[in-house]
Amino acid sequence: KVDGGIIGSGFDANFLLARTENVSSETHAEEYNWVRASEWADSMGVRIIQSSLGYNDFDAGINYAQSDMNGRTAIITQGAVIATRKGIVIVNSAGNEGDKPFRKITAPSDADSILCVGSVNTAQNRVSNSGQGPSADGRIKPDVMAVGGGTAYYNNTNTIAFGTGTSFASPIIAGFCACLMQK
Repeated sequence: KVDGGIIGSGFDANFLLARTENVSSETHAEEYNWVRASEWADSMGVRIIQSSLGYNDFDAGINYAQSDMNGRTAIITQGAVIATRKGIVIVNSAGNEGDKPFRKITAPSDADSILCVGSVNTAQNRVSNSGQGPSADGRIKPDVMAVGGGTAYYNNTNTIAFGTGTSFASPIIAGFCACLMQK
């Protein structure tokens, strides 16, 4: 907090918010929601999309395999690639599958043209749940790492809390990208 306000890593940035997740289920429709939201963001002139979503496992059992994390297969990955071709910087969390059987990064972080962000702790060691690379076609992923283990944030009661996950690391890198663009 500075002078009673909160300053994040994307100082002086403007924000457009879109909710694409349906918390009651996990379906491919959410990937299409994300693609529609990125098209809307593009129409509004957005230059950076920070997304803390990752898809591989769905309720109906129509899941993506590790071999599908090739930058070409997943619906959301295809949409993210189109958004980057339109000039939008996509910063996406690597996913929190690192200590689960899937272990790998999740879509759309497998795209070659988006910034996949993994999670480290303050000692600069990979957090165990951070999605791992490489992509299925052998590209190095995550592209960058940021502190996502024991990360301080303001919670819904406006008090400082601490959390762990790539969803804490990815916004830090998005803010860094915003600062670079502003410079």
